[in-house]
Amino acid sequence: MINVSRILFLFTAFLLLTASTVCSAEDIYMDNPNYLYLYKESGEENYLDRHSVSVDQHTPPVYRLEGDVLHLPKDEDAKVTKTHVVFKYDYKEQTASYYIDGIWIEVNIFGHSSADKHNIILANTLFYAAYGIDFYH
Repeated sequence: MINVSRILFLFTAFLLLTASTVCSAEDIYMDNPNYLYLYKESGEENYLDRHSVSVDQHTPPVYRLEGDVLHLPKDEDAKVTKTHVVFKYDYKEQTASYYIDGIWIEVNIFGHSSADKHNIILANTLFYAAYGIDFYH
């Protein structure tokens, strides 16, 4: 005779193990306080690696910070990549700029594009990782 409760138990256990295996690659970052979630872009989850954050300049109200952004592809077999970012801040003026291709570009805090929103999140999260407070207030 078939024991229905035993079959349901085994099936439930199988589903739980399968779900935890599928999520395990992302859980390394998602559940780890050393990686701060930034945003999702083109299917990639993006995290700031807290261990990579360094303070290059600390002369209040001016700061300059660096760190690595990890890009987790939606394809589990693809490689995790990283981008090194450099930001400078003027806390008094509430302005932040990022360095790219040899020039400083100011973060547009009034911008509505996804790039503007991502730069705001990144600037704020990098500052938070270094000092434990949000930059924009």
